[in-house]
Amino acid sequence: METASKVEVAIKKFRDNQKLIAGGSHEKKETAKIRMVAKETVNITTDEKNDPMAEFDQFVLFKESEKAKEVLNAEIRRNISPIVSDGLDKSNEEGIVNNDNNKRGPEYFFPTPEEISNLQSPEEGMTFPTLDAAVRYVNVYAHVKGFAVIKGRNYKQRRITLVCNKNRHTTSRLVGPRQRRRSCIGRTNCQMNVSVKLVDTQWKIDSCELQHNHDMAPSPSLTKFFLSHRNMSSHDKMLSQLLQEIRVKPTKIMQVFRRMAGTSGNVNFGKRKLDNLKQGERKNKKNSDIQYTMKYIERLQLTKPGFCYKMDVDSEGSVRSLFWTDARSRLDYKLYGEIICFDTTYSTNKYNMPFASIIGINGHGRTIVYGWALLKDQTAETFGWLFESFLEVMEQKKPTLILTDQDQAMRNAILAIFPDAWHRFCLWHIQKCLKENCSTYMAEKEGMEDCIISLIMESLTTTEFETGWNEMLVTYSCADHDHLKRMWKDRKMFVHAYFRDIFCPFTRTTCRSESFNSNFKDYILRKDTIENFLKQYELFQENVLEIENDDRFQSTQKEPVMWCRQPIERHAAGVYTRGIYLQFVTKLMNSTAFGVTEVVKDQVYELRKLFYYEKAEYRRNLFTIFVDCEEMIVECECGKFQKDGILCCHVLRIFTQWDVV
Repeated sequence: METASKVEVAIKKFRDNQKLIAGGSHEKKETAKIRMVAKETVNITTDEKNDPMAEFDQFVLFKESEKAKEVLNAEIRRNISPIVSDGLDKSNEEGIVNNDNNKRGPEYFFPTPEEISNLQSPEEGMTFPTLDAAVRYVNVYAHVKGFAVIKGRNYKQRRITLVCNKNRHTTSRLVGPRQRRRSCIGRTNCQMNVSVKLVDTQWKIDSCELQHNHDMAPSPSLTKFFLSHRNMSSHDKMLSQLLQEIRVKPTKIMQVFRRMAGTSGNVNFGKRKLDNLKQGERKNKKNSDIQYTMKYIERLQLTKPGFCYKMDVDSEGSVRSLFWTDARSRLDYKLYGEIICFDTTYSTNKYNMPFASIIGINGHGRTIVYGWALLKDQTAETFGWLFESFLEVMEQKKPTLILTDQDQAMRNAILAIFPDAWHRFCLWHIQKCLKENCSTYMAEKEGMEDCIISLIMESLTTTEFETGWNEMLVTYSCADHDHLKRMWKDRKMFVHAYFRDIFCPFTRTTCRSESFNSNFKDYILRKDTIENFLKQYELFQENVLEIENDDRFQSTQKEPVMWCRQPIERHAAGVYTRGIYLQFVTKLMNSTAFGVTEVVKDQVYELRKLFYYEKAEYRRNLFTIFVDCEEMIVECECGKFQKDGILCCHVLRIFTQWDVV
């Protein structure tokens, strides 16, 4: 374990230095350390010894090496060192590395503290085991002295000359009108060079000239910006690629490398390097995305039994649309597929293919995904192909209610493929379109917008809505407004009163679908390929499965804390899942805000709101309950039980008064 040995030597030398300066004041210790490290780090010439800037440079270099050592020691003590993955003596409190293991880990710093401490000027006769070792040694020397080296002449891979980056003459800096302008390093025909020659199996310095004809960089913290010093190890590249695969942004990745290095000064590359790595990966996959996708689909079919896909291909064999799902999603649809939400609000820029998801609700009230698709466009023909593919995969089971936005192409496709399903528009989109088309008009008529929203949300019967709508048209003199005419024509698609007996639990908008798309954006970049969509779908599904397993654990293995001592709450805790039970408890709490008045004995009751509470479904204060004692039926005019499958707070108020068990 060569790197581990270097760490041990560096730590030992540092402790010896501390012993030498022990007993003095803090200022004396600091001065002694600066001088000692400056002496050991580089060979300072006579002229440089009297230069205050040279002493300051050594101080900066010393501080950077000390920070690097502190990071190394801290990582070793925690037994998670980035330098070595094993071989640590856990019983050693000082973190000394066990040398029994000869494996070498990645070097995260350039130059390393050991290289700085042991550095000498290149001299004729020095030998190195490999060419890379020789180049690295000269690079470290250049980094400390304030310049950079590049490879010069190369004779049959047996003699390599390393020259200063200011070698040769400066080329013309004149830039034409169509050429890219950028700064460059001025060349001075510097004759500094180090020549290494392959002798037997060793690389030997056979000649060197260390004199420069130009000024050096004033500080090592500036030298690192030369291209030859901005190196990125293979281990750094691998870590960066892994982080980018899980959608960690380059800015965050740089923060990870900074934490590993202890300071930004020890990181020899920047965010642009990470972007270039990703761009290089995309370039390697150019024009081969579909081949990678098909290989990945084949792997999914082997590793995930039940995974299936449908592909729409044109006459030339190009993929126009892709739909996929898996066994878990198909089982969920079989259990909960009465309602689906469909929306296309996210697309990948690389092919401009709209991303569509078919969303549902499971028994815990959670959003689940039945199917995923990348479509060529948003026409009725494409939507029709998607719905037909969805039915084919789901064994021809059709939903009873479909929730979408007001897109006409979706509407036409649903009418053709699902003629018997209830098609419902998203209320959020209804309100958005109302503001876009009538905001100026409504601003001149105070209270008009609130009146329209109240009619849509608060009307409990169709008669109540239609009567209120006509009164609104007269009150605000808006009967001729084109958008209001369209809303009246489509009223059966979004007003709750027209489908109050249709089961659609906890759903009035496509916000579930939009919320899902928003969460999925954390996994997907807008320039991603089809293959990456599939990869991130796999990660997303794993996360959804973990959430569902936790819900099942909470529902089956834990007892809920009761809110009150009503028998009906204990019954609900036994029959509902935890997510639905919590919503039931909220309704039970809200029921205490109502007072009860008997209108017709054992038949009709009125409930009046006595206290206001947050997130009330209706703003009205009076509700009527109808009771049939012979049939044992209690029905509220709000219709929540038919719509959501749980009792409303109004019926619960009656039940608690009657002590229903």
